[in-house]
Amino acid sequence: MNKQAITFLSLFSLILVLSIYYVMLPPVDNSAAEMEIVNSNSASYTFEKMEVELQAKRDAELKEYNEVIAASDSSSEEVSNALQEVQNIKDKSSLESEIKNLLVNSGYESVFVEIDGSIIKITIALVNPTSKDATDVINLVLSKTTELTPEVKFVNE
Repeated sequence: MNKQAITFLSLFSLILVLSIYYVMLPPVDNSAAEMEIVNSNSASYTFEKMEVELQAKRDAELKEYNEVIAASDSSSEEVSNALQEVQNIKDKSSLESEIKNLLVNSGYESVFVEIDGSIIKITIALVNPTSKDATDVINLVLSKTTELTPEVKFVNE
């Protein structure tokens, strides 16, 4: 064989092996890759990560309920319950957002809010929290809703 044929076969086999390798790689989640670039020690990164996880959980629940709604074999009661749960999830998200905005506008920079049953879990990054800070946060939350019990947690930045 001449040199050209050997070079061609070598390069062709290399390309074939590399293409098989890349086809076998699992897909990369770009959102997770972008999150890793951010400094993982900062409180804002932690809160963003918690918000992404909460949103992913809610999206999965919504998808599940939407599948029930879209299924042709679902009874009207199942569809009604699924619609009610979808509305509950949207209401929770809306109230969480309102409370977070209220707290951010009150001077707390890094805030995470999650409604879990009848409890509003509020996590705030603050260097030297005082009992007055906790009281202020609870009063702000209670001004928005009195149906849920606020649970306030402070973490160091």
